[in-house]
Amino acid sequence: MIDKVKNFKQFVNESVDDNLYYHGSCKDFNSFEKIGNNLSTTIFGNKLSVQGNFFTKNRKFAEIFAKDKIGCFIYTVKILSNNIFDLTNVEQLKKFIKYIGVEKYKEFKEEEYIVDGLPTWDLYPAIEFANKAEFDGIKLLEFSADISNKPIESIMVFNPNKLKIIDKIKI
Repeated sequence: MIDKVKNFKQFVNESVDDNLYYHGSCKDFNSFEKIGNNLSTTIFGNKLSVQGNFFTKNRKFAEIFAKDKIGCFIYTVKILSNNIFDLTNVEQLKKFIKYIGVEKYKEFKEEEYIVDGLPTWDLYPAIEFANKAEFDGIKLLEFSADISNKPIESIMVFNPNKLKIIDKIKI
């Protein structure tokens, strides 16, 4: 009986894992590679190039990225790291503001980098900061009126070794 309780407890803990996210793709694969989206831009006179794979807590949002809907996949992925730069965390956001300077942060808030009060993936200095500070990824909240009237938690993970595919469903 004790073993059954332990197994059930382990099952419950795994099924409510905070590190589970979704990824939509029309590519069929069994592991992520370091070929994710390559973001390149010139900011503050510096060329930024950071590779990573994008994930979301919202399955419907992930389905948008499985463009064809026929023969595409939704991957359930476990993020194998707690070392994620979290723009939703006030203390970590303060570190980023200190890194770029208060004046630059004020400029971002007035530009396209902040939409409906939420940062977008165009906020390259935050991605650069997370990468240079040796975080394994960056988390932010984004908004999609087509999916939800609430912010959607999304994450970009730089190192594919920090990812484990839990499930793959053909849609």
